Amino acid sequence: LPPDARLLCSPAQRSRETAAALRSDALVVPALAPDSDVTDVLAAIDWPHAAGTTIVVGHQPWIGRLAALLLAGTEISWSIRKSGIWWLTARTREHEDQVVLRAVINPEFL
Repeated sequence: LPPDARLLCSPAQRSRETAAALRSDALVVPALAPDSDVTDVLAAIDWPHAAGTTIVVGHQPWIGRLAALLLAGTEISWSIRKSGIWWLTARTREHEDQVVLRAVINPEFL
């Protein structure tokens, strides 16, 4: 990971283990717990205002709901595969805020 990247994870044991495999200094964020609300997750990760790279290690169902909200504009239950990577960025084009899906990497390709 880039040295200046923020690594945030759920307090759940499996998420902490996954984050530790990426880097030893993951920040455990209670708002990323399995039963969290998407609004709480967005606030905890400071989307879209956080500067630089933020990696979030979390859970269904909020990961799918978060992806749907950011990409489709509505919070619905999308199925997101475990251990996959979704790379999203925020930008402004012609005075319009946009979310860009840069890549999705399923676990069998990691």
